[in-house]
Amino acid sequence: DEFVFLDITASADGRETMLDVVNAVADECFIPLTVGGGIRTKADIKETLRAGADKVSITTGALERPELIDEGAAAFGSQCIVISIDARRRYDDAGDHFYEDDDGETVWFECT
Repeated sequence: DEFVFLDITASADGRETMLDVVNAVADECFIPLTVGGGIRTKADIKETLRAGADKVSITTGALERPELIDEGAAAFGSQCIVISIDARRRYDDAGDHFYEDDDGETVWFECT
């Protein structure tokens, strides 16, 4: 079992993770707690873990600064770093990435 708390608009809104909420949940939650949203620096990872998270989920921070993955793993252990990718299918060729489906059709998608 694991509880995952994702503040999905924190990065888009330019906010930090709601550490007071993380702390309150961690006080009552007795299963592993993963927290994501607004984590863009090693300091953000540290603060989130100190607030009671067992793991951090990084999305925008990892896309903007891929080295954050290694920095976090080196400082806190790879067991507590989770990378989350939000992918959206594009119906044009303006996406970031593509693959061919089983029918040979090119499918574009972007990471957000």
